[in-house]
Amino acid sequence: MAGQLRADVDPADAVELVYAPIYYRLLLRTRPVRPEDARRQLQLAFEGLA
Repeated sequence: MAGQLRADVDPADAVELVYAPIYYRLLLRTRPVRPEDARRQLQLAFEGLA
């Protein structure tokens, strides 16, 4: 099952969940987008979606 989304997850919602925090930082310039931050956001999102 690794690498798959749960059956009840809408793929469009998953994309928004992944990109929203990064987009927010870019748009409002609250903090820089660092590679380690992006990796952590992906990890958190995928843990919740798997």
